[in-house]
Amino acid sequence: MSENNFSQPDIATPASAEESNDYSERKQYIKQALTKAVTERGFSLDFQPQWDGQGINLVGVEALIRWQDHRLGSISPTEFIPIAEEVGLVTGIGEWVLGAACRQYKMWQAQGLPPFLLGVNLSLQQLQKADFVETIQRILEETAMPPAQLQLEVTEGLIFKDLQHTIGVLRDLQRLGVRLAIDDFGTGYSSLSVLKELPVHTLKIDKSFLADLETHQKAEVILESIINLGQRLHLIVVAEGVETESQLHLLQSLQCDVLQGFFFSCPLNEDRMTHYLHHCSPARTSTKAIAA
Repeated sequence: MSENNFSQPDIATPASAEESNDYSERKQYIKQALTKAVTERGFSLDFQPQWDGQGINLVGVEALIRWQDHRLGSISPTEFIPIAEEVGLVTGIGEWVLGAACRQYKMWQAQGLPPFLLGVNLSLQQLQKADFVETIQRILEETAMPPAQLQLEVTEGLIFKDLQHTIGVLRDLQRLGVRLAIDDFGTGYSSLSVLKELPVHTLKIDKSFLADLETHQKAEVILESIINLGQRLHLIVVAEGVETESQLHLLQSLQCDVLQGFFFSCPLNEDRMTHYLHHCSPARTSTKAIAA
């Protein structure tokens, strides 16, 4: 998972009464500040590039929401998105992310950059809205975003929260012409018998499989199996969390289609991503090079 905007991570339970009070106060503040941030569009986007399996061509970017609060500073989406879901604000945030990402994409296209895929994450509450597909269509029309260049990403776990409804929504989205991806694939939710029913184009392998390569001998076998499975189903397979040259070489030997991670670049804000898109090359894809 490359900082998936709408996943729900486990949050550590406070160890003491004092910590519990601090946590409760922080959470209450975030609830109030979120409402203001949604109203005033107080968020920003970072973008993380994705490269083809040989590291030759940039093929896409993933949009990632950021929030800089005047009191708490930078608040991770892994903290504020679950709270936004709890108070019913996540659909509004999701719509803002999609609109802002599409507008930025059109700005890059106006600068003469070649087409690439724009990845945007979806939440369960967005998928459950009765007018969700119409909302996506409206945003596409308002931003003049080419549907074929937009990839909407749903985590594996969210798909199985309400499987039949989600399949129906994904089919409606497919008819709009957008691409669809299963994010965090391989984390244990999927039934392979259901995978063939999902109208998706891409599998994004959960980054835990790469992280486990050095400590779990079977991780490579699972990784290879997922890549083979996806490709035999005619899906594009993306490996997230690529951080080392050894991981890169392994994925290239397994002929993974698309690579994403800190080896190529950390998530970049709008200005740095624009610079990256205009100047990136395979020789400049390390984190150190991007930070320079």
